[in-house]
Amino acid sequence: MEVKRNFLLRNDDLLDYDIESNRHELKNIISSSRFMVVGAAGSIGSAVVLQLIKYNALSVYAIDISENNLAELVRDVRNSFPNSNTNFKTFSIALGSDEFTCFQEMHQDFDYIINLSAMKHVRSESNPYSLMRMIDLNVVQTSSLINYAISINAKNYFSVSSDKSVNPANAMGASKCMMEEVMVGFSEQINVSSARFANVAFSDGSILHSMKNRLHKSQPIVVPTGIKRYFISQREAGELCLMAIILGKNREIFFPKLEESKHLMEFEEIIKNYMINEGLSPLFYENEKEAIKSASSQSEKEQKFWPCIYSKTNTSGEKPFEEFIGLNEKPDLSRFLNMGVLKLKKKNFNYHNFIEDLNNIKLTGKWTRDDLLQLLKQYVPTFIHNETGKFLDDKI
Repeated sequence: MEVKRNFLLRNDDLLDYDIESNRHELKNIISSSRFMVVGAAGSIGSAVVLQLIKYNALSVYAIDISENNLAELVRDVRNSFPNSNTNFKTFSIALGSDEFTCFQEMHQDFDYIINLSAMKHVRSESNPYSLMRMIDLNVVQTSSLINYAISINAKNYFSVSSDKSVNPANAMGASKCMMEEVMVGFSEQINVSSARFANVAFSDGSILHSMKNRLHKSQPIVVPTGIKRYFISQREAGELCLMAIILGKNREIFFPKLEESKHLMEFEEIIKNYMINEGLSPLFYENEKEAIKSASSQSEKEQKFWPCIYSKTNTSGEKPFEEFIGLNEKPDLSRFLNMGVLKLKKKNFNYHNFIEDLNNIKLTGKWTRDDLLQLLKQYVPTFIHNETGKFLDDKI
């Protein structure tokens, strides 16, 4: 679902000028290159794949664990580009699995390795099992995939980061911060680039995606309070990644130039804009049971008002605002009109020691959430965990 620009308080696509200014170079490079995209069927992955095929890439091999999302991606590609000459194939396999290892052994002719797979939800840090998988997917598998890219002499390795990696307040952000450090560690052997960006409107699992689902399922809308976020569209996220993948120099991270005074939006504001866009007005309830009863009593098509509940932001890992630039990071704001570029510096991160400590935790067979949080704090000095003892899964 693409987003109306006025809904995001912007009239045009954020990167129109930068894309057009670099279109010739993008086309020349992409049309002569072969791409492997991991996490290709997610919201951002799909947007990147569509961009690559738009520029007539030689080949795009799309890898994702979700069969259903891959099927949707194929439909989107075949309908959007019926005359494409791109060698486009999909593979429903998991990063790090035996099947993925076999795939790597049998396919070693890619120019670009693009990693868009990630565990991105703050709620995943609520238990030690999903938290361990988050660290494995966001950090350990990054190292494995870069080693593969080096072994096949790929031109560039790209892995998507997050605004949450800057002064992280949650384990997801800390794992992405560590992912950036892993990439820097390999930067003498291969060109690496990344992108940090804001909330992607209507991406899988986002608040706007959940709102659309709540309307469809006749559930009340939950309005978080005290949180501000930047929003970009799925297309803009795909374009930002594309620019970083193709034009990013070694150790560069791209981010959108969004102004705090214009574009940093309260969740209450973005939800109100969305409801107006749907022809609805919020009707607030203090009691959750009454709101649930009201939402389920009528079809959303039959009413102008929709039950809403204010929800105080008091869950672990939440930051009140977003930031793209960390302490002592000096962005280049002159290279592009609506994108900034950061150059990652080498730090004293010892990946081998981290893996040894992580494996020692695994060998116990009974690790705790606190074991993993303490490990992240040990290796990510900027990680100040916002612990409240409450989690999103405990709320409506």
